Amino acid sequence: MRLLPAFLLVLPGCTIVLREDLCDSGGASPDTDTDTDTDTTDTDTDTDTDTTDSGGSDSGGSDSGGSDSGGSDSGGSDSGETTVDSVPMAVVATGGLHSCGLLADGSIACWGADGEGQATPPAGTFTVVAAGYEHSCALDAAGAPTCWGRDDQGQASPPPGTTGLATLDGGGAHTCGLDSTGAMLCWGRDTEGQTSGLTIDPAATWAQVSTGFRHTCAIDPAGAVLCVGADDDGQVSGAPPAGTTWSAIAAGRDHTCAIDTDGALGCWGRDDVGQSTPPAGTFTAVASGTDFSCALSAAGAVTCWGADDHGQRSDAPTDALLDLHLGTGGLHACARTSPADGDGLAPVVCWGLDADGQSSPPLP
Repeated sequence: MRLLPAFLLVLPGCTIVLREDLCDSGGASPDTDTDTDTDTTDTDTDTDTDTTDSGGSDSGGSDSGGSDSGGSDSGGSDSGETTVDSVPMAVVATGGLHSCGLLADGSIACWGADGEGQATPPAGTFTVVAAGYEHSCALDAAGAPTCWGRDDQGQASPPPGTTGLATLDGGGAHTCGLDSTGAMLCWGRDTEGQTSGLTIDPAATWAQVSTGFRHTCAIDPAGAVLCVGADDDGQVSGAPPAGTTWSAIAAGRDHTCAIDTDGALGCWGRDDVGQSTPPAGTFTAVASGTDFSCALSAAGAVTCWGADDHGQRSDAPTDALLDLHLGTGGLHACARTSPADGDGLAPVVCWGLDADGQSSPPLP
């Protein structure tokens, strides 16, 4: 999931919305999740046997977007070494088993799994790019969205005639964006209310939105957080109570993390491997993936917590970073290194699972 270059994510008080009978624990597509996370089927039964349940990336193309098939550990190198000499990019976004970036000329480059066409971007000039589980979207200069990849639940089919969007974020099988006034637009899977829950009031405005695998969270102009969608692990209802002001929020697969105005982290939801137990400290940006999250300090130092079965924590770079991106349900992370050049471009580094090349950005 991803917005413009350099992002953060945070959350305060949240509101529960629907849950559904598809409790997906793996990075599964949302469709009959029973969470068996055996990675392939869409029947999540929460056995979580695969580390790749990557949420953001169940590579598969199975049933409902975000299918639980990907993240597979097959092929390619299991964990990717960070790459610091990639083609300079203005924006980078990570999905389930793929990643995309915005190049100097406004075109898009994607790498990693492409079974649903999610890593085959259209020609054209764009200003923003975002990656979901098995789909990707971008905005042109007029704020008109274009999407590609898996579309079985409408996640790659924005409303016709849409213009004026300023940000985009891709989830398991849904996509959301904000226009310059803060009005929100979402499309795709809505079985758990992740698409409609925050757009019921057309007059509502938001400062930030983050899409998880089957839930969505946003921060309003006053710094309050509201979350809607699947809540099988408390990723919606576990949000901290009102009273704290938040500045950034990141919805992962089954957990959510946010940063308050003092720079402290708060996380809630699934915590079986410590993904909702953040470190102490002061941070400026946060991003969440399948079972891990990472945050940046003001100096650009990255700290990650949660799962480390693919080097999500231990392979994190030591260089100063400009921004941070973890795919919703993915098992890898990408960021741009600091400093950027005069045009705002910087090389990309990625780490974590690299079985499909999702952590190997293109070289010059």
